[in-house]
Amino acid sequence: MSGAIVVAADGAPTFTATSGAAMTQFTLHPPTGATLLALETYPGGKQIANFMAAMADMARVDRSEFAKLAVRDCNALMRLAKLFLSDQ
Repeated sequence: MSGAIVVAADGAPTFTATSGAAMTQFTLHPPTGATLLALETYPGGKQIANFMAAMADMARVDRSEFAKLAVRDCNALMRLAKLFLSDQ
C-alpha cells in the first residue's frame, strides 16, 4: 500500500496519496443510497467503473480525480473504500 490513512474522530478515513496527483487527499464519507445506486451505473459487468462511481460518491469528488492517481494509490483507496462500504 502507498500513501497514508488518517481516521478522524467521527470515523471518516482520509487517504493521502503519494503519487503526486493534483488532488492528493480523499476523505471517504458514509455511504448513502446514492452510493448503492452508483454501483449500478454502468450495465454489462463494468464492475470497476461502477465501483469508481460509488467511490467518487463516497469521496464527494468527480471520478476523473482517480485517473490522476498511480495504480498503487488507486488500489489502496479502493481497498479502503471496500472496507468502509462493507462495514455499513
